[in-house]
Amino acid sequence: GTNFGYAQLAHVIEQLITLYPTNVFSVFTRGLSASTVTGTPYELFKPSSGTSGALFILDDAGQKEAIPLNAITAIYLGNDTVYNPSITYLTPPALVPSFDTNLLNAYHEYLPVSTDVEMFLGSSIRASGMVYRNEYGIIVLSDADGNTPIFIPVFNINVVLPTFNSTDA
Repeated sequence: GTNFGYAQLAHVIEQLITLYPTNVFSVFTRGLSASTVTGTPYELFKPSSGTSGALFILDDAGQKEAIPLNAITAIYLGNDTVYNPSITYLTPPALVPSFDTNLLNAYHEYLPVSTDVEMFLGSSIRASGMVYRNEYGIIVLSDADGNTPIFIPVFNINVVLPTFNSTDA
């Protein structure tokens, strides 16, 4: 489950690097203080013995900033960006039953597209918006038109406050 979640994140980051090469990204990380790393997407570094990338590298005026995938709480593509519908997602294999697999499935089932949410990530990072895409391992918040999307890997979410639209109102 966890491995699939990180494989999904790596798969998406590779596409973001290609689709938004000149954008200044803000990558939020977990930890005791709100840590935001900014720069243009440079590379998803994969070790020579590895199966997928493990370090997302941003370039900030020549300074390379390496962020391990497991520390990422959200990726913001910058102002005036629009979600690119060509982004693809991995289909989960038959996952071994485990807590991580249950968590992937729970987020996928619990937060349908168009649900308004407020999320708390890391210790002091808050994201709010509408669930634009809900894929196994990654939730994308945006508006109905895909403006200024925020990509959120599910494993570093602390609390989700959904506002379900009731049809009984």
